[in-house]
Amino acid sequence: AIKYILMGSVATAFELCGFSYLYGFAGHLTFPEITSALQTNQASPLIWISVLFIISGIGFKMTLFPFHLWAPDVYEGAPTPVTAILSVTSKSIAIAFLTVLVFGPLNAIHKEIVPFLALLAGITLLAGNLGALSQSKLRRFMAFSSISQAGYILIALLGNSPEGKYAIIYYLFLYTFSNYLAFFIFSTISKNQSETFISLNGLSEKSKFLAIALLIALMSLAGIPPLAGFFGKLQIFTAAAENKHYFLILFAVLNNVLALYYYIQVLKSAWIDKPAKEIILSVSAKQKAIILILTLSVLLLGFLPFLSNNLSI
Repeated sequence: AIKYILMGSVATAFELCGFSYLYGFAGHLTFPEITSALQTNQASPLIWISVLFIISGIGFKMTLFPFHLWAPDVYEGAPTPVTAILSVTSKSIAIAFLTVLVFGPLNAIHKEIVPFLALLAGITLLAGNLGALSQSKLRRFMAFSSISQAGYILIALLGNSPEGKYAIIYYLFLYTFSNYLAFFIFSTISKNQSETFISLNGLSEKSKFLAIALLIALMSLAGIPPLAGFFGKLQIFTAAAENKHYFLILFAVLNNVLALYYYIQVLKSAWIDKPAKEIILSVSAKQKAIILILTLSVLLLGFLPFLSNNLSI
């Protein structure tokens, strides 16, 4: 809690400093006035200091490298429902805010900030995936997984086209449903035991329903067709390819191989490994209904990839 308060306060201070430099540059904080100032003066150092500070502040909420190390500790220390909210809701708001800034008032310098965003995306992907490989606790594992997911979403900001915006919206939907589903299953399983990979052992024998739901959630996050995660990553890579970011796309695909490995490790615990001791797993009708709704949502998004074409920012 102390780590989150201290680091969050510093990140907020960076963001507010960025806003103050932005006000010093444009004389206003309204989008039209900032856009107008950028069209006439892009060489001012104030705007670049402002962008650096603002992205640093938003990067903390998005768990971008190097602002990501709070996530594993905070995710592990908080109750599972709070962890799910931190993982999904606050991150989604931060992503939406950055998207509005990049495609809105900062659109005039989009080409200039793309290399910086590409570097952040690549390092965040690598840091998240390498961190997840060595985890044995479920919430720390999901923390590093969410870090890598932020890297994928950042790739969509590299293309200055409507497809990039649609890809972000679509990916946020599938990421939200998939993550909430995984966290809800973990909280259901760990009522009488610790949240580790071992707690998943024998899940397929104790509850086929939970094991199948977990399979769908993790395979969607891994980007396996025909689930929603595959179409989300495909749209993100397509948006980046329009601006010829082929090297970053290849790097992201290779990182996805790493991600598939550690997601399979979790599923191995649930479907193959045997439990060390017999644990009675009870799932209420209400819990089953919530899990079923989230599972169907992930499946529905996978079979309706055109959803993003009907949404706009």
